[in-house]
Amino acid sequence: MKPRAASPSRAIRSPLDACECVGCVLLLLILAIRPLASETFESIDVSFLAASTAGPTAASTAITDSAALLVSTLLLLRAAPRTSFARRTAALVALLAAAAAVSTAVADDRRVAANSAFSLLASVVAIVALPGPLRRHGLCELALAIALATGTAFAWKCIAQVGYEFAETQQAWEQQQQTSAAHRQEVGVDPERINFERRMRSREAFGYLSHANLAAGCLAMWLLAALGVLAALRASSRKPHAPLLAAIGLLLFFGAALWFTHSTGAFVATIAGGAALGACAAVRHAFERRRNTVVAAMAGCYIGLISLGAAWGLLRGTLPHSSLAFRWHYWTAAARAWLDAPLTGVGRANFAAAYLLHKPPESPEEVRDPHNLWVTALVELGPLGLLAIAGLALLWLFKSAPRPPPTAVRPDTVMIAPRDAPFPVASTLACIAAFAATHAALSRSELLAAGAVAWWAIEIVGTWTVGFVLARGLIRSATAPAAAFWLAAAAWAAGVAAFVHNLVDFSLLTPAGLGLAGVFMAVALARFGPPPSLRTTPLTPSDTPPPSPPRAVLSSVSAAAAALLLLATGLVTVVVPSLRSEAATDGLNTAIAQASLPAVDRAAVAARAALARDPWESAGLARLARIEAQVGAGAPDPEQRATWLHRARQSLDLALKRSPRRWSAWRGLAMLEDLSASDALARGDEAGAARARRAAADAWERAVALYPCDARTRIRCADAWFALWQTSRDDGQRGTAARHYAAALAFDDVYPPQEVKRLSPAQRAHVRERVAQLD
Repeated sequence: MKPRAASPSRAIRSPLDACECVGCVLLLLILAIRPLASETFESIDVSFLAASTAGPTAASTAITDSAALLVSTLLLLRAAPRTSFARRTAALVALLAAAAAVSTAVADDRRVAANSAFSLLASVVAIVALPGPLRRHGLCELALAIALATGTAFAWKCIAQVGYEFAETQQAWEQQQQTSAAHRQEVGVDPERINFERRMRSREAFGYLSHANLAAGCLAMWLLAALGVLAALRASSRKPHAPLLAAIGLLLFFGAALWFTHSTGAFVATIAGGAALGACAAVRHAFERRRNTVVAAMAGCYIGLISLGAAWGLLRGTLPHSSLAFRWHYWTAAARAWLDAPLTGVGRANFAAAYLLHKPPESPEEVRDPHNLWVTALVELGPLGLLAIAGLALLWLFKSAPRPPPTAVRPDTVMIAPRDAPFPVASTLACIAAFAATHAALSRSELLAAGAVAWWAIEIVGTWTVGFVLARGLIRSATAPAAAFWLAAAAWAAGVAAFVHNLVDFSLLTPAGLGLAGVFMAVALARFGPPPSLRTTPLTPSDTPPPSPPRAVLSSVSAAAAALLLLATGLVTVVVPSLRSEAATDGLNTAIAQASLPAVDRAAVAARAALARDPWESAGLARLARIEAQVGAGAPDPEQRATWLHRARQSLDLALKRSPRRWSAWRGLAMLEDLSASDALARGDEAGAARARRAAADAWERAVALYPCDARTRIRCADAWFALWQTSRDDGQRGTAARHYAAALAFDDVYPPQEVKRLSPAQRAHVRERVAQLD
């Protein structure tokens, strides 16, 4: 018998219920649409793309995390669960917070470590706070529709990139290569340039995120959710053809976008998630009788896969397939990096510097993550962080495993959350408006720029709206009792696919990947079905819920107080310093655009004061030093030139005092000393030139020590020793220069001819000429 719809007026009983419902929707939007806003934990210099200052920044990411944490605090205060599952979750979140605090305290770049750790904790708390309101208000249908709408906009971006955007960007990039001498000199040095060039050549779609693998991980989850919608429609007694065809089209749409990412790992994860979804249906009676045993067997297979991969790599020294072979380089380097800090970890998002130190020469990429959830947790957060993340994953896996659909349905049972009549159109428009406002805030879009509003309204808001209306219509067309099972099982399978893909990726440690996975995890935990307050009969006095017992109130207050403490800590240690640094940097960029040296001077002084106030800031000081050095190098007056170069050296000294293992800062300091040596020679100061050359050689040696297998750094270091040898004719200096030249050629020979990091013919000719002179 078809279930009868319940009265929608019973869903919200009080103003507090209404506020909780609104807060739940807002938190859903913040988590679900983060793949469209991207994220960053540090200020990335993309000036070589002639980009504007719009887009996500470290400060905007921190503000978004704070907003999510504030809403989560209110939801937890409203009704925090008082169960053994909730207590275990709270203990593991506390353990994760402790691991994040310890690893941040010992990190080399504590600013990035603090920002990324705060983002991780905020996302985890939001995921913990979400299932209760979803279940109480029957919002699982809306959550799934919001997630699929985000996937529609994201998939369209991936297809558009392959269709025409890559070609246009490649053309503009090649024109810049031909006209920019600075680009030709630095394309093989700057990791951002290297990664951009490599991405343009690979033509791998990455949507609005920074990496094709991150995009593929999100697309795998969306594809499995669409598969669940299709299965729910097929289970419907009416089986309408139009919704089935639309669901198949949505599935193919996500599949095409996933194909364009060229991510083998995501394809495998999608198959694994599909297998998990199929297993839920095939052994649903086993789930009913021995649910934990079946889930434990699946977890055992997962652990067995990890063990098999580790054993294969240790025995063979590599892994099959070129993609896994590269990841074996990441993981072995990560193992050596973990030995440097086995108890505390190197700090969140601090793996990049450790990888430069330990990476093998045959690996050309300067990766910022080990591309494995568990390796990353161990290396960056230490054993405590690994234990906390593994415990949270296991709790979710067992608690949210889908339950089999009932064999019989009472006439008054509501399987899917009721329609929000009498104003379904108004509520849909409200969701679209809320999405538009939330996305504009999260992405820091400059909507007043020429053409920005039209692009944003069509490509983001427009595609999201189409996806939202389509997904919500498809879900609401699935009226069969088994539809709830399929939708919840698909959300669970999407989470399983995310964990499988994170064996070779790191999306669950990014706000976008974790936020999206969190929505699916929350839906799986809440499950589709009627909210507890909904009935088909009028409410009676006996239906009024009893007052909460004191222990339940204490549980809610304690959970909210812990979240509020985390929020206050984040505001003081993350949000305020990030806003202050960003304001100073924006002022400096504005002054540079004005091309006024006095304005740049004032802005640089203000930027240094703001950056120096943050005791954890080092990357911003290194960027400031680069700007000061560029201004000094172009100054026509020798006195002004010397002043600006001296200020750049002071900025670098402070950056290196705070972050001694920052390779780029040592490289910048060495280049400053090279400039000082040239200036001293121009003045006829031979002694000053000799001192500057020696300081440059020492700085280049420190840069080489932090990145031993970079050919260009080796060449610059060898050039510094060569210049010293030309005046001293010291055999030790000659041998040092020859050793670095030989190492540069040896490292370069390891790379294939098409690799971006290969030395140019002119650079190799320069090395051979110097070696001949040394001989």
